[in-house]
Amino acid sequence: MKKISFIIFFIGISLNIRAQHTIQDSIKHSIIGLLKWHKVNHLHDPSPKRYTLIKELAVSKKLKKRVVNKVGVERYLDFLRSSTFFSETYLNNLRGYFYEIDKILITSPPVSIGSIVKIDGLGLDFILQSFEPEQILDHIDEGELEEVLIMENKAIAKFNISTTYTKMLFTFTKENGVWLIDYIGYYH
Repeated sequence: MKKISFIIFFIGISLNIRAQHTIQDSIKHSIIGLLKWHKVNHLHDPSPKRYTLIKELAVSKKLKKRVVNKVGVERYLDFLRSSTFFSETYLNNLRGYFYEIDKILITSPPVSIGSIVKIDGLGLDFILQSFEPEQILDHIDEGELEEVLIMENKAIAKFNISTTYTKMLFTFTKENGVWLIDYIGYYH
């Protein structure tokens, strides 16, 4: 009887370890897949006009107001959604990011029609929240999954690219058997 109990216990542990590795492989596949998709289909996108994020409104013959183009934001989010890497949580947070920029633009004074003025928050890679995304995208294959914590249908993963000293943090939600990214950030 003790022998049977031990065998059942050992099989249970083996299956649990195998399941953990399968989940970790799936999460790593999601991270690497996203980064490769981003490098090919987004960072070097030849047609950024497909979604215009800012539009200019003439206030007078000499002044213009800039606002977030909400239709353009939705097109951009649809483009990201089509990658199948992002959860609706991620997309809603990114939508909120653009809408916060819009609140600032709405309260900003008009500028001269011919002027080019930097808009805070728009000079970075939105997906990676980085001013130098090539530090990540040119070193994807050097990245290592350091740690994964799983709680039911939620996960958090650390992804480290040691050659560029980049330590990324991802959170996930599992939907229909697929780990979708909720958040991308960094840690020290």
